[in-house]
Amino acid sequence: MRKIVSRAEQNSDLKSATGDLIADAGGQDKAAERCRVSGTQLQRYASDTVQHSECFMPLDVVLCLENKAKRPFVTEYLAKAAGAVLVMVPQVPAGRVDLLQLLASQSKEASDVTAAICSALADGKIDSREGHRAIEEIDQLVRVAMQMRAELALIVGAE
Repeated sequence: MRKIVSRAEQNSDLKSATGDLIADAGGQDKAAERCRVSGTQLQRYASDTVQHSECFMPLDVVLCLENKAKRPFVTEYLAKAAGAVLVMVPQVPAGRVDLLQLLASQSKEASDVTAAICSALADGKIDSREGHRAIEEIDQLVRVAMQMRAELALIVGAE
């Protein structure tokens, strides 16, 4: 179930993700060199002031800057706002990892998820630390599953 938030809060969170993207893409000046808009316009996209509250980055600029950044901040925010989680598909080297090795890793990670949740529930409740540990284990399991997917896609020539 998605948390209900006001439009103002959504806009503020989107502006924050936009600012993070601009910073990660090299800062305002470097980001402006990398895309079709000026540094001043980029500043407006990230500005949470009333004057710029309805000014948002166009998707082609988001795409351009996310290709230069380490993380797709705006896309991650949009996925979260839609009640989804963005999972990056790993870049698979041409050498192809042994699928049986990945299957063994997947089994280990699934076991780690089970252990983390069972340990957390031993006292009948999950605290914040235990919950975060379980989430980390789940994320590791998803990474291995996505690696398996990428390897199989490489083998069959699909994306």
